[in-house]
Amino acid sequence: MAENPVKDAAAFPGPADQRLAAARFRHHLQAVDIRMECLRPRSFDDGPSLAGRIRGGLGRALARMHADPPPAWARRRALFGLPSGFELLFGEVGGGPGWPQARTRPYVLAVLPGRGRFTVVLRLFGQACFWQVEAEAALRAALEEGIALTATARSRAPVEIVARDRVVPVPEVPPEGPSAVTLHLTSPTALARGEAFATDPSIVAGSLIARARGVAAWHGIALSVDEEALSAAWRALAVDLDALEPIAWDRHSRVQPERLLVMAGYVGPIRLFGPLAAWAPLLVLAPVLHLGSHTAFGMGRCRLVWEDAMNDAASRSGR
Repeated sequence: MAENPVKDAAAFPGPADQRLAAARFRHHLQAVDIRMECLRPRSFDDGPSLAGRIRGGLGRALARMHADPPPAWARRRALFGLPSGFELLFGEVGGGPGWPQARTRPYVLAVLPGRGRFTVVLRLFGQACFWQVEAEAALRAALEEGIALTATARSRAPVEIVARDRVVPVPEVPPEGPSAVTLHLTSPTALARGEAFATDPSIVAGSLIARARGVAAWHGIALSVDEEALSAAWRALAVDLDALEPIAWDRHSRVQPERLLVMAGYVGPIRLFGPLAAWAPLLVLAPVLHLGSHTAFGMGRCRLVWEDAMNDAASRSGR
């Protein structure tokens, strides 16, 4: 996944009336990454619960800005009839006036680990890019004011930000005639059917389609997907899920503060073998859109490795 620098400009929300073939969505995808590199506080758990704890701080900061916005933001909301950043990112999904009736939230949150530090990435999609200034201010305030030390702790530690920037994530171009790819789930990924977490191959396929459709709705785009043809193409693949490993942890809920909620997902490689041309345009979106549910809690981060491309490179180098 390539990245390009981005300036303060953002797309203003538009009508949700454009239909587009799923294979072409990568050409229309709009996203912006708000990135903050941070030093790891002492006694700080930087495991899979960290993104959710940062999300909690982000929600608190946005709620304050919603209640007492800077004058310029208040004028903009009144002039254009816009929701606040809190309403957009933490309100009822699909509940804002003029917004798509999609179950997908228009952002993902990720934490990239490092030695003695970590990088927080808040990625906004489509129409939500218009709120990038407000979202960046809230994320900075959340980190500096303090993040819970662990998933169940009440005490917080301020987080020092050592670098911050904004970049545009760009999906890679799918290779021609691919026949083997590994989708590495690098953060716990919830591939679920109903209430049960599962690793049925069809759930992976369904998640790829659902994520693309949900994010496309925030671009004013209704994706046209030939599910029958894609299902047939998926059944022609060999899907290896044997190396996936389950991970679970607890978290607090803002709505139910006295109750611990269980979060669970899988990490590891998903290997696909066979004619992948029909699925390649959706697969290259996965590292940008993430997979599964609870992507606002840092879940579903992944990367692609096209094994055909690796073999071709090895052949050209004479190995």
